[in-house]
Amino acid sequence: MYFRLALRVDQILLGDWASIGLTLDVFKLPHTLLEKWTDIMKPEYVMSSVRNFFEHPDENTP
Repeated sequence: MYFRLALRVDQILLGDWASIGLTLDVFKLPHTLLEKWTDIMKPEYVMSSVRNFFEHPDENTP
């Protein structure tokens, strides 16, 4: 038995860009951290815990 790797993307799906950017800046991390960890981990799937009324924004929404 083994565990499959998953990458959590909660804040990204919620679009909390201010929090994400600030956190990366505080820890002096590049804004490409997700891309780098995807390459490092090679996750089989992504995970997120969002409220039951979550809707991904329409690409035409400002």
